Amino acid sequence: MTGITIVISATAFETEARLINKGSISIGGSSNLGISNESSDDDNDRTFYNIDGSVGYFIFNNVELGSSLGLYYNDYRHNYVNDIHYSDTKQYGIGPFIAYHIPVNDPSNFYIQCGFGFTKIEYTEYDDGIWDNDVDGKNISVSGGWEYFFTSSVAGRIGLHYSHTDWDYTGEHVFNTGNTSTSYSTDVGLKIFF
Repeated sequence: MTGITIVISATAFETEARLINKGSISIGGSSNLGISNESSDDDNDRTFYNIDGSVGYFIFNNVELGSSLGLYYNDYRHNYVNDIHYSDTKQYGIGPFIAYHIPVNDPSNFYIQCGFGFTKIEYTEYDDGIWDNDVDGKNISVSGGWEYFFTSSVAGRIGLHYSHTDWDYTGEHVFNTGNTSTSYSTDVGLKIFF
């Protein structure tokens, strides 16, 4: 019985020391590099890079509710009707998330996070002319990984990220109506807790 009490007390101490208790606030940023395969009539594969920011509030011990904002930029080729087209893409996304932080040992945590978001893409195609397109999307995402606390209020994190998006294309040169995309990436970031 004493052993169980010591383990519970140690876990409570680590959680307290890490500022992941009810009422704590987090501000974070992350970046990722990944691959995407898009299901459409075309065969489009791409690599992408993005920067994300987030703000969270711990509604319970270890349970964080928050919002994230993502900014993306990529250049990629579309293989379309046996021809190659180039495009410049700017993408913005915002949405809520919920995360659960699992204390493992001092100073490490595991975390799992789920989110829902709204995404907007503005891209220009360079083909037989220049075509401007707007794309709206809704996505769900799941990520998980490891957090390492450098201090009680600063943590580095690394994890894996999965996202599925349904797109609605509009614009001058619409050729991909009804696309979905699925992406997998690694995330590296930093979080500050108050």
